[in-house]
Amino acid sequence: MSKKQAIDVSLTANLVTSAMTPADQYTAFHKLHHIENVPVAEIAKRYYVDSPTVNRILKLASLAKPIFEAFKKGGITLDVAKAYAGCGDADRQLTAFKTCGVNATAHSVRLALRENTYLADSACVAFVTLDAYVEKGGVVEEDLFEEKTVLLNGEIIDKLMVSAIEAHTQSLMEQGWSQVTYYDSRQEYYDASQKQGSRIWQTCKPNKKHQAKLDSLSKRIEKMGYYWDLNEKQRSTYKKLEAEYKALEQSVSSFSDEDMNKGICLWYFDESGAQYGTYALPVQKSKPDTKPKEQRDYSESFEREVLAASGDALMEHLALNPNVVTTAMTIAALECAQLPCVNFSMKPHGRR
Repeated sequence: MSKKQAIDVSLTANLVTSAMTPADQYTAFHKLHHIENVPVAEIAKRYYVDSPTVNRILKLASLAKPIFEAFKKGGITLDVAKAYAGCGDADRQLTAFKTCGVNATAHSVRLALRENTYLADSACVAFVTLDAYVEKGGVVEEDLFEEKTVLLNGEIIDKLMVSAIEAHTQSLMEQGWSQVTYYDSRQEYYDASQKQGSRIWQTCKPNKKHQAKLDSLSKRIEKMGYYWDLNEKQRSTYKKLEAEYKALEQSVSSFSDEDMNKGICLWYFDESGAQYGTYALPVQKSKPDTKPKEQRDYSESFEREVLAASGDALMEHLALNPNVVTTAMTIAALECAQLPCVNFSMKPHGRR
């Protein structure tokens, strides 16, 4: 009997009798695939399991040696071993193992392994896009046990977020908002929102007429039932009603250019994505003129005539008596400026 046949027969017999420990079974599968070069699909077919199960077993068998030994001896549970096996990097496994020790839970192990990483379905990755991450050289890994896609280079996502936030802020400005401000934390955003008071636009709400139309369309769609139970003609009608509903909802739930031109937009980013607050700018009220108006018993045209005649008389007087007029105007200017001045006349004057 060849070595390959011996492994195969031994594994089959022990799987049937359950004589092998889980660690031994994983080792046997590992030998079949990596030493005897038996394909995953063939192993799955031979031992009546599916291919994903075989891949998970091979992952467990490929654990860093100290971790696999701890699992084999019962030092760590199968759930903890699966948490370690979800990461394919042996160095990161060992670093986490040194940090967590043998008494760690599966949750704490995953936290240690996923430090400075992002899950592909996180809001940040959706915001910057997975393609942009890969273009920057980011590494993607599949956690077969959690069925999660993990992005290992969290620093790339962090850098992409900075540029994406700047670009999004600029795009909001280009949409027409008079002012757009981004806040690094929810608390900062909340504090800024509180200062805006009651000027918030919670949403652009439809009026009664539009809401009645939306309700009517919604009832018609609901009445048609489940989409996949409909025939081709009914599906076409369903799609038209749904498209009409979405178009109307969009049109009555969007700010107009005038709204944005008279409003500000505050936003921040958290685990659920971008969060916005929109506010109307305060209306500048004109201050009433409190200065009492001069009561006149003559017309403005008469006043202009008097001023013109006075100007002519002053010019004539200045031409005939220049010294007297100049002195009088100088004294008047000094008195208006409330500066100390000298009385140039030794005689009292009835009027200046």
